This record gives sequence, C-alpha cells and structure tokens, in this order.
Amino acid sequence: MKKIAKRIAAAALVCMMAIGTITGCGQQASEQSQTLLFTYDDREVYLDEAWTYAKIAQATYENAYAQMFGDEMWTMQVSVDEAGNPVDFQQMVKGSVISQIKQVIVLVNKAEELGVSLTAEEKADAKEAASLFCDKAQGKAILKECGADKALIETIYMENALASKVQKDAVKNVDTNVSEDEARQTTVFKLVFGLSTTDDEGKTVDMTDDEKAEQLAKAQDALAQIQAGTTTIEKLAETLELTSTANETYGAGESLAGEEFEAIMASLKDGDIAPEVIKTDSSYIVAKLVAYTDEEATETEKKNIIAQREYDLFVETYEEWTKELEDAWNFDEDVNVEAWEKVYFAEKKELLKDTALTVEDGDTVNIDYVGSVDGVEFEGGNTNGAGADLTIGSGSYIDDFEEQLIGSHPGDTVEVNVTFPDNYGNEELNGKDAVFTVTVNGIYE
Repeated sequence: MKKIAKRIAAAALVCMMAIGTITGCGQQASEQSQTLLFTYDDREVYLDEAWTYAKIAQATYENAYAQMFGDEMWTMQVSVDEAGNPVDFQQMVKGSVISQIKQVIVLVNKAEELGVSLTAEEKADAKEAASLFCDKAQGKAILKECGADKALIETIYMENALASKVQKDAVKNVDTNVSEDEARQTTVFKLVFGLSTTDDEGKTVDMTDDEKAEQLAKAQDALAQIQAGTTTIEKLAETLELTSTANETYGAGESLAGEEFEAIMASLKDGDIAPEVIKTDSSYIVAKLVAYTDEEATETEKKNIIAQREYDLFVETYEEWTKELEDAWNFDEDVNVEAWEKVYFAEKKELLKDTALTVEDGDTVNIDYVGSVDGVEFEGGNTNGAGADLTIGSGSYIDDFEEQLIGSHPGDTVEVNVTFPDNYGNEELNGKDAVFTVTVNGIYE
C-alpha cells in the first residue's frame, strides 16, 4: 500500500529530555521496575526505564507534529515492514526508542575504553537537570504511569550526557577542511514563465505551441525592459503575472532550473542579468545573479558538510562496535514484547464488531486485505492477518480505495478496485489495475 509518511527525523534524546513541560517523579518501587524488557551489551533494561524514554519521545513528537497530523497521528501508516505489513507512527517511534536505548548502552560501555568520563561539573549539570525534570508538576502523571523515580531519571540524564561525550570523541578526527567550491551556495533571482497549466481536476497540462510562444514573448519583453533600464527585475516581479518569482539558493547540480542554467549564471558577475531568456524543460526564465558565492549560505553549508561527515563516521564506527551484538539481536526474541505492548501513545478505543454498524466517511476502521494484479498477489499488498487501522477519507491509501468501503459492515468482505498511479514508485505496479479483497474487522467507537 501507499506509504503516506512524511519523512520525520527521529528526535535526539537530548532534545526529548529538554522538554520542561513533561516532568515529575514518583518515589516508590513499581511493577514496571521489576519487569525486565531486554538485555543488551550485558546491560539489563527494565520496563520503567524504556517506558520513560517512550513517553518523553511521545511528548516530543506531539509538541512538534500533533497540530499537523491531528488525532490520528499515532495510528497513521508510515511504512511497511519486511513482510509487507503496515507500520504505524506509534510502532515506528517505539522501535526508535529501543534503538536509542541500545545506542546509549553501547556508548556508555565504550567510555572507559576510550578514556571518556564526565567532569564533576558535567555530573552536577546532569543531576541538576534531572532535579528540574522531577520538580515540575505536569509530568508527574507520566512518570507515575512509567513507574519511574528520581534515581532512574538521574541515571538517564547521566548516561545520556556520557553517551553524547563518547559520540563526540568518536568523530573527533573527522576532516573539517571544506573547500569553497565544495560548499559554494549561489543565490539568483528568477522570473519564471511556466509552460504548463493546471486544469479543473488539478492535473498539470502542457500549454499549446501558441501559448508557449506567448510566454516566450512575455519573457523577452521583460528582459528588454530590464536591459533598457526602464525597470528592474524586482519591480517586474511585483507587476507581471508569473508562474513564480523568488530567490533560489543552490549548490552545484542542485538548481531547480538545471545544470545549463547553473552554467549560465556562473558566467555572470554578481548583480548581472542573464543576457538571454533561459529555456528549461518547464519554463522560460529571466534571471539575475544575486551572489555567485552567497557567504552566509556557503558558511552554513560548510557546517552541514562537516556535520554529515561526522554523522557518516559515527555510523560507520558504531556499526563496527555493534556488529557482533546486532548479528545476535532478534527483537521478537530478545524483547519482552508482551510487556512492551503495555506502552502506547494513541488513545485506545474499542473496536466494535456489530454487523449492524455501517462504515461512514470519517470512521476509523480496522481492516485486513490481500491485493492482486491480474490475479497474482504482489509483495506488500497483504496485511497477513495483522490488521491495519484506516480512517476513511484520510487519503492514506491510493485513490478510490477508502471510498469503496463506505456502506460496508463489520465482517463484510469487499472487493476494492483501484489503479496505481503511473509514478507510484514500483515498476511492477505503476499504472496497473489492482483488486484488493478487504475484510472489515470492525469500526472504532
């Protein structure tokens, strides 16, 4: 099925721990603190610790994305697993939490070998941050839920501070020399005369030859006015009806207008107007070179390049450190899955299976499905009985899928006929007609 995830980078734990509004600490032993969740690199992790990490992660993501994604944030499908089963946002984040804890364990265990330790001041800072975390009121309910106490929070802060220091040590020898050519960011100002339009259905339609000729004439007239000195490119941007007008900042090979455009702009001096209207596949462009080397953007890019080098080096180093551990790791066998399922972010609603109920637009349903093309099942088109939550009308699945479930009832099997988009991203499915045999398991109250 279609992956609907927006690419959301996992929040660093340091950022999670910095959230001052999610705080509070319990003081008594709990069932969670007695429940072993997993062991990694000879370090035992109990449910209370992992649960605390998870709830902090939940708060971090909700602060950042809840307004964008709404109430269905945690149940929206973001990917599929290796077996083709749907993975929702909650599953993804809980998986990243386990990975984060494992990484902290490895880095802390490497500290002594690398000669890395926290100074007295760093320990005091971590302890103070933990106390601040525990002194605030709003998060008391969260840590009560987790079965955590102040000692655990101090441990988490201390370990993360040390892990961060080990990570920095691991990349201390990265090459920080970045040439001007490698980092150069060029800024231009463009008047774009597009060669396509959008029809009533929102589809892109190429202009006719006559319409394209009109666009070229408009671009040439604009350039002539600028060259004659009767106006400026910036003033024309305010008065002409254009497809778009904006500054564009790009590195080598990154301009939206293409490499030929970049070559033309590189031949100019700062402040110059390109002497001819520039033709691209999708537009005619009148352009001004604002800065061949945009100093501020170039300096930022240098930092980005160094940060990427550090990231790449750390990943390579970390994979070397954990190769044997990961070869032996099996999530389903090594994690107490039953205990981990007690941790959830989405509000749990009852799945109603009354066959008298009817699926309506806006309902959230649980379904299973098997997809086929020309009668042959295809990879990733089967829930394998795991069930998938779907909000009707959300646009989560390919066009026309959700609408065909309206009017069905729990227990019904519905034949859903769809056509994959030409640019679906899978050569075996692009533009193909498909049939999904969908079982409606129930409707959430």
